Amino acid sequence: MSLAFLPLDIECCFVTTAILPVFKGSTLRGAFGHALKKVACTLRNQQCESCLLNSSCAYALMFATEKLQESRVSARPHPYILLPPTEEKREYQPGDTLRFGLTLLGPATGFLPHIIYCLQEMGNSGLGKGTKRQEGRYVLSSVSVAGKIIYSGDEKRLSAVKPEQLALAPGGDSASHIIFSLQSPLRLKFENFFLRRITFLHLVRAALRRIHILESSYGDPNLSYDFKRLCAMAEQISTAADSTRWIEYQRYSNRQKNNMLFGGVMGELSFAGELDEYLPFFRYAERVGLGKQTAFGFGQIEVQAKDE
Repeated sequence: MSLAFLPLDIECCFVTTAILPVFKGSTLRGAFGHALKKVACTLRNQQCESCLLNSSCAYALMFATEKLQESRVSARPHPYILLPPTEEKREYQPGDTLRFGLTLLGPATGFLPHIIYCLQEMGNSGLGKGTKRQEGRYVLSSVSVAGKIIYSGDEKRLSAVKPEQLALAPGGDSASHIIFSLQSPLRLKFENFFLRRITFLHLVRAALRRIHILESSYGDPNLSYDFKRLCAMAEQISTAADSTRWIEYQRYSNRQKNNMLFGGVMGELSFAGELDEYLPFFRYAERVGLGKQTAFGFGQIEVQAKDE
């Protein structure tokens, strides 16, 4: 069994003015969570952990991630990845378009109708500032998968779609040089500190752990690879170039009722050495992201491999 993977491309059209932050991942995630709970939650006053319906609830699956028994993993990962727009535009007028991505993983792919309805409810409630004044409202124009529209706001009909199966592909490519483009902030922790300088070993550890926890939770629990050997080899890979920098964003925390700074490393990294064995892991990581806050859209990478 491999990991079910369904990448949705979402297009919305604002019907009122909207003011959004520069980085929109936190805003989208907050609105998504509120709307999904409204759509999916039947027993309103129950905690997810004690609710009799939690095993069949879209909200419990996607947001109430329970503790795992593994010593190095505090909780199962969220089975979705938000891909906020890269544009830094903040003010939107009626008629303006907002596009973003939402990738569903594992059992979350089975809740696609709930997700579509949730995206509509997000538009009814509004995004960003002034939602109590009915600002930030949008209509859901379309949802597409691989360029094919599966839901149109005009027809309001959802077409059947089959998730692809994301697997750790066997090696085949060869590379002596890899360029990493960190397209959204990458947050990697080591000894309780966020790393401001990323080495090849850091990337390898992050990719191996991300794949392990996703597959253990939602895919192939028997998937195995030699973690120690791959990490030991990674220590020998040198950094050829590093143009990364730490980027800080501000978000509002509903839980703490305060503005918070959170950021990560962005830019490009390149490495030279014997890299063939690592390519399948990095190709997988391109699809699911790396590090912390992938549910907000952090940790999105692109990998370019060269054999020179």
